[in-house]
Amino acid sequence: MSIKKINKIYEFCFHIDPEVSESEVKNLLDVVDNKIKSNNGEIISKKEAEQIDLAYPIKAATRGDDGVYRKFNTSTISSIKFELETKNQKKLQEDLKEIKEIFRSIFIEGKKEDVVFDIEDLIDEEEKTEKKVTEKQEVK
Repeated sequence: MSIKKINKIYEFCFHIDPEVSESEVKNLLDVVDNKIKSNNGEIISKKEAEQIDLAYPIKAATRGDDGVYRKFNTSTISSIKFELETKNQKKLQEDLKEIKEIFRSIFIEGKKEDVVFDIEDLIDEEEKTEKKVTEKQEVK
């Protein structure tokens, strides 16, 4: 008797220390990707990292193991959606917690139907459609 693999869709959303440089953020996103892939996960989509102002300060530990807490008023945020065998979920969560530059995160279980598109892509498509309609009207 063979054991059936059970895959689920997950999303990992996270805040990165705003003091991390842009090049370090890119490297950090590669580390997240590699941790997912090393746990046999398949990446579905990614939200590029962007710096935001927080609605309220978040108190969290600083980088490293010094145990010092400080308040963050800004953050670099990102998220990644992936498919993963359920037996690998806990191991992946432990691996992701090792990344010191991530000071706040959430690991969400979803459904294949929850795989969404980037709002920017939707806006671009809408603008293209409007442009085509306008061009057709001008030709007439």
